[in-house]
Amino acid sequence: MTEVSVRQTQLTINHQVDRAFTSSETGWQLVSGGITVATPSSLLLQCCAPVPLRNVALGKPSRSSSEFSSDFLPQRANDGVFTQPSNIFHSLANDTLPFLVIDLGLEYVIEAVALMPRLVTYGTRFEDIEIRTGLTYVLGPDFSTYTLLALFPGPSPNPVTWVTTNLTVPVLGRYITVRRMAAPGEPLEVSELMVYSRT
Repeated sequence: MTEVSVRQTQLTINHQVDRAFTSSETGWQLVSGGITVATPSSLLLQCCAPVPLRNVALGKPSRSSSEFSSDFLPQRANDGVFTQPSNIFHSLANDTLPFLVIDLGLEYVIEAVALMPRLVTYGTRFEDIEIRTGLTYVLGPDFSTYTLLALFPGPSPNPVTWVTTNLTVPVLGRYITVRRMAAPGEPLEVSELMVYSRT
């Protein structure tokens, strides 16, 4: 039920005749004066519960500046598989500005991002990893017009685990970019990227 329809429901209830009424089916009570009293099983409480966050990047189209081989394609970064060391996106080693782009397909209000670095060895390659989002298509490698969501200075945690950022102010975005901003010479490696939204 949308916020508008919730308000309409409340208005309908509040403008009923001044009488006492109890609904065992929905759990709400209308008492004298047309005031709605919510109970734990209230429909009004249930319909207004926060919508859970979900990963809106899973399985969405992706592209990259380069690929180490056909075994390390960009779609490995958002396929939902992050416990297998060989299931990663891996750019070319000589890619001076390596990046990964995921197209969410629609605009989402982004509230958090989580990134799993490469699971084994090469933790120092995870350096100055920048995640941004924007609403318009940009070819790359310059994504400076996009809004910065997270910057992970690195190296990757030992043992390797998720690095996450919860945004204090949600950001509207469609295109998600991951870039290695450190000095050239090392590839960009991503086991999994998750982008969380309630919409």
